[in-house]
Amino acid sequence: MRTLFDGLMAVYLLGVLAGVFLGVIFHELGHLFFGRLTGYHFVSFRLLNRLWVKDNEGKMTASKSAGLSGIAGQCLMSPCEEEREFRFVLYNLGSILANAGAGAAAAVLYVFTGNAYIRMALLGFGLVNLLLAALSYIPYKKAFIPNDGANVREARKSEAAEHGLYVLLKANAEMSKGKIMTDFPEGFFRSDGSADINNYLEANLIMLRSAQLEEAGMLQQSYEELLQLENARLPVFYSGQITLALMFHELVYFEGAEWTTRARARIEARTKDKNFQKLLKMKHPAFMPFSAAKTAFLDCETDKAREQIDKARELTAALRNPGQEHTVTQLLDRLTARL
Repeated sequence: MRTLFDGLMAVYLLGVLAGVFLGVIFHELGHLFFGRLTGYHFVSFRLLNRLWVKDNEGKMTASKSAGLSGIAGQCLMSPCEEEREFRFVLYNLGSILANAGAGAAAAVLYVFTGNAYIRMALLGFGLVNLLLAALSYIPYKKAFIPNDGANVREARKSEAAEHGLYVLLKANAEMSKGKIMTDFPEGFFRSDGSADINNYLEANLIMLRSAQLEEAGMLQQSYEELLQLENARLPVFYSGQITLALMFHELVYFEGAEWTTRARARIEARTKDKNFQKLLKMKHPAFMPFSAAKTAFLDCETDKAREQIDKARELTAALRNPGQEHTVTQLLDRLTARL
């Protein structure tokens, strides 16, 4: 009897493992399928550290990528050319439909299968996919990165938020083709001055506008844009970036003890914020310039900061996004010049 139980549990765990691995694939393929169904264009598809991108000639290439820690997969697509045709619900929720569909299919097979071992494997597989669907749909305010359900919820709150989601997707797609921040028109990251800074899609527009000004060398204006978001109530993925960007400005662009004191106070205020510390220590080229600046000017470890800069330069090419690579390289160049 014990042997039978052990065998069933082993098969159940195999079903769970298969559910996790295939569930991630189904999740991203759901974005891809339903995105294409609503007119989106393919940009990139990442699974673990493997990235598939389509170049300007339409050729698909695969390579290692620098993915964000904790995100097993990602499917990025570009919306329709006209914002008035923007359909974001099915693209975002397609992942949930895919996982829920896989879970439902496993449940049907479970009912019509008599073999106990197969049923246990299907049980594990189905429960994992249904759990993934639920976790992707139910918005969690304290999540490190907002999920698909949260994106839909936030985008539906206002036209400005919907526009913010559109711009985020569009800008990423254009930067993957080689466009840099200063190539976008003056009003592309527009805000009417009455943005809900607690809506991360609206706040992200201000962050992008700040990045555009920073890239153009308008550093004081860039800093002032970020200051609008200083006290915004946002998920850590966004609030953390704002804290780090403000710190970078204060340490790298502005000289004097007063600016260093401001930067130190920002970081010390979030010492007990585990998610923020996770962001600060993330081995991703988009975040490494900020941690290197902290190491150099707050921790006073210049040699270690230079090592971090060298590592960030090494990893930057793995972004496979020329626009993002330009942004990161510029940050590293400005930090290096300041050292």
